[in-house]
Amino acid sequence: MKKRIITLQNLSLFGRCSLTIALPVITALGVECVPLPSMILSTHTGGLGEPVRTDLESIINPAIEHFDKIKVNFDGIYFGYIGSGSKIEAAKNLIRVFKHEDNFVLVDPAMADHGKLYSGFDTGYVEKIKELSKLSDYITPNLTEACMMAGYGYRGESPDDETLRLMLDKLSDLYETGVIITGITKNICGKEYVGAAYKELTGSPEMGDFLERVKGAFHGTGDLFASVVSSRLVTGKDLKNSVNDATAITRLAAELTLKKGEDPRYGLDIEGLIPELVSGYHN
Repeated sequence: MKKRIITLQNLSLFGRCSLTIALPVITALGVECVPLPSMILSTHTGGLGEPVRTDLESIINPAIEHFDKIKVNFDGIYFGYIGSGSKIEAAKNLIRVFKHEDNFVLVDPAMADHGKLYSGFDTGYVEKIKELSKLSDYITPNLTEACMMAGYGYRGESPDDETLRLMLDKLSDLYETGVIITGITKNICGKEYVGAAYKELTGSPEMGDFLERVKGAFHGTGDLFASVVSSRLVTGKDLKNSVNDATAITRLAAELTLKKGEDPRYGLDIEGLIPELVSGYHN
């Protein structure tokens, strides 16, 4: 039977991130995706000016009630960029209604990068994300988010393996969840490589595959990574293979985007990626 993921995150109309990545990618990987938008933005918040925003908080709980009434089952529950503390309360309600022993909750904190919070977020939002993370089975912070959630000062994008292991252990203990730290950079023989480190709740910290970095900065890589991990986990892959698939697919998307030569603020080349996913990764 086909698996089904519900994902609560924002819908940015232009810029290829959040739901405009999650919906096509999860679908291309053979999983039904039920999108529940937390808000609509005209663009993402990363360098395209101040977006126009429409809040959709009023639809979230009624949608949850309707899904429950018609007895929809979700094999995975995935949260991305939610947008406000009050909507995180609605996210908790989604977990209360639909979490059961045979599914999982994945939280992508989606609130900060490069040592600072995204525009419009404050320490109050960080605390709400921490609360949500304590209800999860997996969290996928980048290094900035991992430091904030662990109570560390920002450690840069290239921490050593021992620092990563300590951070994974602390996050797993604090939130009682599996942890994947994304966007880690390593210098190997004079070249930059990017990958992730991970830990199951009851396992030991591990390093995933590291692949040679594609030059440039690309919006939406965290959204893509979390979408792939969710899709792989829900179809029965273990955490190691889910993380390594996500690393490979995220690198492929960056490579396709670089070749396309488009303004990097416009997001990843999802249109080029989808045929690759269907032909090479859909299993």
